[in-house]
Amino acid sequence: MKRITNNLIGAVGLFAWSAIVATGLVSLLTAGPKVFPFILTPLSLAMEALWAFFASTNAETGTQKFWAYVSLYVLLAATFAWTFWRRTSAPVPENSPWGALLLCAQLFIALAVETQLLVIVAVELAFVLKHRQAVLWLLAQLGGYALLQLPDILGIGRLPPLDLVGDLQQLCMSMVWMAVSFGVGYLASIEREGRLRLAISHAELLATQKLLRDTLRMSERTRISRNLHDAIGHHLSALNLHLELGLRHAGDSAHSSFHISRSLAQSLLTEIRGVVSAEREEHFIDLRRSLDILCSGVPTPRISLHYDDAISIGDPEIAHALFRCIQEAITNVIRHSGASDAEVNMTMQEQGIAANISDNGKGMPETKEGNGLKGMRSRIEGLRGTLDIANHPSRGLAINIWLPTGVAK
Repeated sequence: MKRITNNLIGAVGLFAWSAIVATGLVSLLTAGPKVFPFILTPLSLAMEALWAFFASTNAETGTQKFWAYVSLYVLLAATFAWTFWRRTSAPVPENSPWGALLLCAQLFIALAVETQLLVIVAVELAFVLKHRQAVLWLLAQLGGYALLQLPDILGIGRLPPLDLVGDLQQLCMSMVWMAVSFGVGYLASIEREGRLRLAISHAELLATQKLLRDTLRMSERTRISRNLHDAIGHHLSALNLHLELGLRHAGDSAHSSFHISRSLAQSLLTEIRGVVSAEREEHFIDLRRSLDILCSGVPTPRISLHYDDAISIGDPEIAHALFRCIQEAITNVIRHSGASDAEVNMTMQEQGIAANISDNGKGMPETKEGNGLKGMRSRIEGLRGTLDIANHPSRGLAINIWLPTGVAK
């Protein structure tokens, strides 16, 4: 969701914003300065109060106030658009006040300048917040809008007298449209979560397939090299032995072909042993590629991978354990942390391989481990390794995995 093609809610919201703001500006510019006394928004009322306190009254005061209002209208509307796009285009950690600040700025601008923008905010609330939080924000928004309309309903500052039924109907319809917009945002959030789960499952499938291919390839090459050593190597050794015995019995009368055959058999046996040794010593599992597929396939949060070039793993069991533990840690980050960024670091230490998975989310409310963490710990400790958890409720969670070098080749 970093580009407009992946932020459909943001693009549609900006389109609606442009229509609302353009309509408001056209109405203001068409009516001209004479309409300013009849604008009863919180922004215009605040300007009236400040102007009366600081400025002197003259013939040009009305025109000056009008153009000052238009300028502030444009500035605040542009600020609304920026905060809306920023909040919908990139994930924000749940424990960060930045996300709440952006939403508060939009609510303030919508209530102070153009209440029609509240419809856009209602969609955004359901799209970017957890469902319970979104409902609470929506109730606060509806309450603020109702308080803003209360003077009109009571007839304060209205001449001729208030049409109570008409204003109540307008208030109710506006609130209904906000609720409908909230429902649209909720449906969009459900669809986004579905796409996210699908993308994560697809990345996990591709990464697992890559690891499985490497494991099968290594297993097959090991089987072939073992067969070469056990079967063909055995027969060549027997052939060399019989050729040697034949040469001893024949003595000096042995034909030259016996010597050539023995030499070829010895050379072939040496080459086969060399191939078998090379296959057993030089083949490693490409865990880096599997982790890269897994991390890059997750749309949000952003996951960066740092993999030490010195790491080489020849044991499929070790590669599988590391991959599954990192996969489980990433799943926990996605489901529970509310983080916007996560990092996977793989390093080769003097006495082992270290893996660190950290995020900038809300951390764990308590140190009690769930089934996922217990399963990770069981895998690692079964291979003589260790797993430590660094929990910072306000700064995220870090999982540190270590395996001894005896399992790495």
